[in-house]
Amino acid sequence: MYDVTLRSLLPLLVIPALLSAQQQGRFEGQVKTEWLDEEGMDQDMRLLEEVRYVDPQGQSWTAPANIIINGASIPKAFWTVFGSPFVGAYRKASVVHDHYCVTKERSWQGTHRMFYHGCLTSGMNPIKAKVAYWAVFQGGPRWSKHRPFGGRFAFPKPRPAIQEEDL
Repeated sequence: MYDVTLRSLLPLLVIPALLSAQQQGRFEGQVKTEWLDEEGMDQDMRLLEEVRYVDPQGQSWTAPANIIINGASIPKAFWTVFGSPFVGAYRKASVVHDHYCVTKERSWQGTHRMFYHGCLTSGMNPIKAKVAYWAVFQGGPRWSKHRPFGGRFAFPKPRPAIQEEDL
């Protein structure tokens, strides 16, 4: 007969979670911000220190110090589900995501995928992370490779469904 106790099951519960987080990537730096009190900027914050995310493929995504962030790349309708981008498991991912949605240095698909992996790395439940990814995939900004600084919402028509390779 096997003696099954919580202590004997602990490695089975903790080790896969740690390995999963390592497989998803890692964040470097802390999110340190200051609110901007300027008129009409009640949601804007300045990032005081660089935050970097290294994705599962080893690609580095850097949000430099002094950028303005506001969580606008995550549709507000979903804030009620996940909380605002300034709190919770996706705070770091939202900061880096905001930066790349503004600069459009990388594809919108890759930027949104990085957000998904960043959510997982931050400890978000995988199902919730997929819903958050779906939200930014459907309602977040898109841009054309040929118009990197084009309009914030340059949506192609019709909008494609999320494919497995998008995750």
